[in-house]
Amino acid sequence: MEIVPIFSGSNGNFNMLKTENGIILIDSGVSYKQISKVLENKQIDKNDILGLLVTHRHSDHIKGLQRFVNINCKMKVFAGTDVLNMIQATEIHVVEEKKFFEIHGIKVSPILLSHDVECYGYIFENGKKKCSYMTDTGNLSEENFQEINGSYQVMIEANYDQNMLEKGLYPNFLKNRISGNLGHLSNDQTKIICEKLLKNGTHEFILAHLSENNNTPEKAFKAVNDHLIECGANELYDYKLKVAKRYKIDG
Repeated sequence: MEIVPIFSGSNGNFNMLKTENGIILIDSGVSYKQISKVLENKQIDKNDILGLLVTHRHSDHIKGLQRFVNINCKMKVFAGTDVLNMIQATEIHVVEEKKFFEIHGIKVSPILLSHDVECYGYIFENGKKKCSYMTDTGNLSEENFQEINGSYQVMIEANYDQNMLEKGLYPNFLKNRISGNLGHLSNDQTKIICEKLLKNGTHEFILAHLSENNNTPEKAFKAVNDHLIECGANELYDYKLKVAKRYKIDG
């Protein structure tokens, strides 16, 4: 079981969890054409799709959702009430905080994140391995941390570089929203989280949901990697670190 990043960024998100029994999709914030291309390139038949998890209702996470559901009418959609009130689907399942559910033997635990709309991260467990996925949160509470603690693999937001955001052209209200408690995680916040996770067993980190205007893959990678090395970790032996791609098909 592993999280496979596909598209990840403030312009559109579409990722997946690969399991022994099939594929669980996470978000559909790119066009249906892009989604179809991914499934074709990875030779994924629609019958291999066990379900679609949606994090929240912002357009970069649901852009292709309705058309994707229309064409795959029997697909199971798991989302909060905010999202489900916006779409029509044959088989929908309401996601609620602290109420886990199972998808073909995979235990899925939603965690409510700190964002300006109802937004969920997801923890996946198969009895052998634990993986966590979380983007779009202004901070990671101690409760959130305890929930994802012990994950072998974590896909986590590193949305902005503080200096780029401060010196950028965004209006102040938007800068405040991004950097606020209900906004997004910065590279500096994420590097501290990764340090704590590494000390508690996490081996693979995927930096996700980078801002196109306020971050670069190089800055995000360097911030986290340099910090982990400064803490005494060795990239070759102790952890793997990558940055999820924005436009090209990843994985």
